[in-house]
Amino acid sequence: MEEVHFPSRRITLMTLADVEAIMSETSQAIIPISGDCLEGAGVVDGGWVAVDFTKFPAPPRYKSKGGDGSIDLCLCYGVPPGRRGPIVMSKAYDGVWGNWQMVSTRYKNMWIGNQPRLNWGTRAERIFGVIFASWDQDGNLLWERDPDSFLDRLWTAPTIHGDNAGMIALQDIVIIYDWPGESHVSFDLETRRYSIRIAVNESDPGGVVQRGMDAIKRRGWAAT
Repeated sequence: MEEVHFPSRRITLMTLADVEAIMSETSQAIIPISGDCLEGAGVVDGGWVAVDFTKFPAPPRYKSKGGDGSIDLCLCYGVPPGRRGPIVMSKAYDGVWGNWQMVSTRYKNMWIGNQPRLNWGTRAERIFGVIFASWDQDGNLLWERDPDSFLDRLWTAPTIHGDNAGMIALQDIVIIYDWPGESHVSFDLETRRYSIRIAVNESDPGGVVQRGMDAIKRRGWAAT
């Protein structure tokens, strides 16, 4: 990679308008990172990532399905658990569920003091582009991939399967990874939010999501 010039940091978080303004001027950009939700994937708090707005992530390459276990990362726009509205986020790409693009966290440290911290997934309203390089706080390159190795178009065919996946009557859905108990699905009547919890060391997360969808349909939670 050529010499990199990192933009100045700002106090406020990047907004949708900020990203759209950048995309109107260039096809690639260096974005500052705030938060450690992707440290398990080599993106550190206070570091930087390179985003290509003309390339897009591919679905995870699960070892249980013959892949190498690798994942792609992206810059996206969605609603994290506990927030009312969408924000700009950097997340791991989980594939397509019905007509939803799914993204999630990849924490490295799964504990905050004595409290467990679980990875979570949610629907991305937009995926702006793929992350193809990462630097630490001091500007040291952590990893880099050739942008041309990524997809030219966003994946649209469902990769997370389940009956009626595109017809769930809900405001939002959360997929929680590394759940310390058994995998299960639940529905919160107050928030009208579904949660599919995937157990620690689960070898086929996509299969758990599919079985969760089947359970939702059997219990009558899905719109028909």
